[in-house]
Amino acid sequence: MSEIISSPRPCAAPGLFTVTDLLIHPYMAAYPLSCEGASLKKITIDTNLLPADDFIEIAKVRGYEVGIGSVTERELGSSNSPLNVPELGRVLELGIVGESRVGSCVVGSGSDYLEIILQTISNRSFPKSGNRGRLTDGQRRQLRDAMILEAHAREGRDIFVTNDKKGFIDDGRREKLQSLLKTRILTREEFLRELRG
Repeated sequence: MSEIISSPRPCAAPGLFTVTDLLIHPYMAAYPLSCEGASLKKITIDTNLLPADDFIEIAKVRGYEVGIGSVTERELGSSNSPLNVPELGRVLELGIVGESRVGSCVVGSGSDYLEIILQTISNRSFPKSGNRGRLTDGQRRQLRDAMILEAHAREGRDIFVTNDKKGFIDDGRREKLQSLLKTRILTREEFLRELRG
């Protein structure tokens, strides 16, 4: 039986690790645990971060609830190992005719965020609603990117983690989207640096 190591302070995340845990996942020791009383922050990880088993484990150890968009599930397929991580939250997309699947989306009037996100990440070049019958592969990827961020914002999640700098970060996009959506957008490395804090 492995020796149990207790965290030096009460933590919101699991506070007990075995020596085996730390030998198998030594990177966990480099990230301080989140303390009891801290609010549970919710992050959404973009498709381009997967697979991300190590990243997901670190975030969970620090007390974050990690989620992926239903768009990501569709893009990668249910047999992909990153989607089989226990307790990985599911962030449902806004239903889009011809794109979304029944049971994996929410329907209703939706939010105005989707159109604003689309115009921001495409530098105002995305076809207007009603003229989207023949999207290019690149436009379809932009639509899915916007759907993931819209779902993240609609659900009031705290941090969107992506490595898509062109779409979400460069040329002032990050600042515009963060201000509009009242969320934070970080790259994987920025988020890990923050965890090391």
